[in-house]
Amino acid sequence: MKFSTTITFLTTLTLLSSALADGIFAITGSSSTSSDAVTVTLEVQNGNVGDAPTCQGSYTGSLLPTSGTIPCNDGYALSYTWNSVDEGIAATYTDPTNAFTYNVPNNGCDDAGDCQFGFTDLFPSKKGRAFRG
Repeated sequence: MKFSTTITFLTTLTLLSSALADGIFAITGSSSTSSDAVTVTLEVQNGNVGDAPTCQGSYTGSLLPTSGTIPCNDGYALSYTWNSVDEGIAATYTDPTNAFTYNVPNNGCDDAGDCQFGFTDLFPSKKGRAFRG
């Protein structure tokens, strides 16, 4: 009986842990560099896990430092500034009521100066927060 109880507990725990992270806020992206321009591609996930991105696209600007805007759904905006290959991107994300500025970490660059950026925050669902165990 103890074995059966342990299996039931582990199965329940696995199901609850995946249900706890229903919400997501993430800004991820990359850059590519040519001889005279930098293209920055960014994506914002803001909502439920699996929802379509709120903002997604690319902008080609001057060599570093550079700045630009990324297309978003109506009511949202995303602009960025990137000063150096050694730094992250300063991204200003605007939702229908507020503007927030985030440092999107630089997760590494290759020898050509092409970089990967991003962070992801997962949030518990309202149902998961109500669970008392």
